[in-house]
Amino acid sequence: MPSQSAQAEHDARPLAAIWPVHVRAFARFLPILRAQFGGDLDAMLVMLLVSVGTEHPDWPSALLESGPPRGRARPTNAASIAEASGIPRETVRRKLNALHARGWIERDAAGTWRPARSAADDLRPATQATLDYLQTVIGAAQNGTAD
Repeated sequence: MPSQSAQAEHDARPLAAIWPVHVRAFARFLPILRAQFGGDLDAMLVMLLVSVGTEHPDWPSALLESGPPRGRARPTNAASIAEASGIPRETVRRKLNALHARGWIERDAAGTWRPARSAADDLRPATQATLDYLQTVIGAAQNGTAD
């Protein structure tokens, strides 16, 4: 059995290969997200948490299809988003209202927030940037190199 220091060095090798690639890719990715949300990364986080509340068995198709989004929505409200994000509840409410005004989220009669179809359409550049980022980092992990 290897010593703890040998095991730690072995465990760190993949991170050493991925880290520089991750940092460069993330530095390209984050400004795209920031631009999509008008510089408001808190709004991006709120949108992310609203999206996490939606489950869809065939999510790749759901992202690409037109029409109203399908799927089960778990209750997503300002209090749960505030708790999960650390953003004050009143700020979350303002962000939810702003996202709703942009047409990116919808609220049902029970008060549950869910992503609107227009969010997938409008945020397609951010989705593509996400896929590019993941492909870059996964490629580095598979190749074990930072190039």
